[in-house]
Amino acid sequence: MNGTTAVHQAASLLLYYPGDGWPGLLGLVREQLGTVRGPAARPLVRFCDRMADTPVLDAAAHYTDVFDRTPRRTLHLTYYTDGDTRRRGAALARLKALYQQHGWQPAPDELPDHLALMLEFAARCPRPGRRLLHDHRAAVELLRTALDARGTPYALVLESLSATLPGPRPANRAAARRLARTPPPVERVGVGDDAPPMERGGGGGASPTELTDQEEPRPIERVRPEGASPTEQVNRGGPSETRPGDLPASVSSSSRSASSPSRRDARPAEGAPR
Repeated sequence: MNGTTAVHQAASLLLYYPGDGWPGLLGLVREQLGTVRGPAARPLVRFCDRMADTPVLDAAAHYTDVFDRTPRRTLHLTYYTDGDTRRRGAALARLKALYQQHGWQPAPDELPDHLALMLEFAARCPRPGRRLLHDHRAAVELLRTALDARGTPYALVLESLSATLPGPRPANRAAARRLARTPPPVERVGVGDDAPPMERGGGGGASPTELTDQEEPRPIERVRPEGASPTEQVNRGGPSETRPGDLPASVSSSSRSASSPSRRDARPAEGAPR
């Protein structure tokens, strides 16, 4: 397993919701990354070190506070480019088709644009997976700069991911927005005959890039179907390009399930890392 694949797999595991197996997962990821050369692995090791002494409940509360309270730090990457529009639905359908084309079907209770799922796909199928991450580079950088501004250890995970992507890294949030080129469309449907049908970059609704600069906009509401954990791995169709589990077999689907983003019942607690 090369260094980039190891980094993508480790980052995927660390971006799931912290569950009961979180402390052991941190130790295992840190141990495995100790053999990986290159600058991309170092921020992940620092993340593991910073979170090692944080109680699981505090880690879970911090995760919820960072990623679920505002769309400017959402882990669902198509939001940054497509916003709350029907175009995002088409983007999600394309992602599902891409996963299935390469023999991987993640469990249905998480949207396919969740960054942890994209990273797991990149670890399983490096060529199309890395191309997918590169296609979402603008969203990755917007999230990275938002996490850095928040002062959370999770900024280290995005720093590591950014280091694996080709091309120069945007120096700041304005540069990341320029990388995105234009704001995503904003639809206004059923609000009157005089409403513009669809506009880019405004037109009565804030674009995701504008939302990222507002103070505490509304949280994203997520609807997840009942079912298996998003980290359960169901391989259907043709064979995947790489086998899952490039980290040791002890990082099983059950250990990833313990860190499932679907188990977000925690609330911010005192002592959570900032």
